[in-house]
Amino acid sequence: MVNLLATAYPDWSRERAETLAASFQLPSLPERPVAFTDTLPAAWDQENAPDLAAATVGAERNCRYLQWRYADHPTFAYRFLAVPEGRRTGLAVWRLETIRAATPAGREDLDRIARLVEFLPSSADNARQLAHGFLQQAAAAGAFAADSYCYHGQTRTWLEQAGFAAVGEHGDQRAVPSRFQPLDGKGGAILSAIFVPDGTPAVTAAPDCPWYWTRSDSDQDRPN
Repeated sequence: MVNLLATAYPDWSRERAETLAASFQLPSLPERPVAFTDTLPAAWDQENAPDLAAATVGAERNCRYLQWRYADHPTFAYRFLAVPEGRRTGLAVWRLETIRAATPAGREDLDRIARLVEFLPSSADNARQLAHGFLQQAAAAGAFAADSYCYHGQTRTWLEQAGFAAVGEHGDQRAVPSRFQPLDGKGGAILSAIFVPDGTPAVTAAPDCPWYWTRSDSDQDRPN
């Protein structure tokens, strides 16, 4: 992470990069293996989608949408990770992305990051299992870090409880890069994801925010 920040911000001191990197360091990976499947659950529309639709605002995450958006993507290899709990199943969708730097000789591969684009657990305990399974799978795939963008209050809370560190408004935290092909230092905010009329209440990631909007909803899945 320090080397990534040094590449994105060549004018930064080593100490500044180390301080920012330390605030997002996961102490350790969960050791207990998580039992999961790597396909979209067959009964997703019957057992999961209705409950999600009743508790969230946004695009309906039904089988048709998930299949079209991820499984049938022509370029990126998205991965499904499903952890059952009773009649319902928690679902995560992610992809492995190579971080590349722009150099006079062309693009140079730097590292790989896991990008969590959907996080749809069935409970707080299921969220922990789902997040731990994702982290284990990402590490096994060679990712040095993972990121996620979500404006749903409950989902964000469960991700933080599972070990994810939220980007705050203080210090350099907003400088964490989010564009990797090529790497640049424009920060991690989602810009122009949706346009709303003047006077509409602002969408925030408060704990009771029902708006389920992820980076996937504005990501064009292509290099910058």
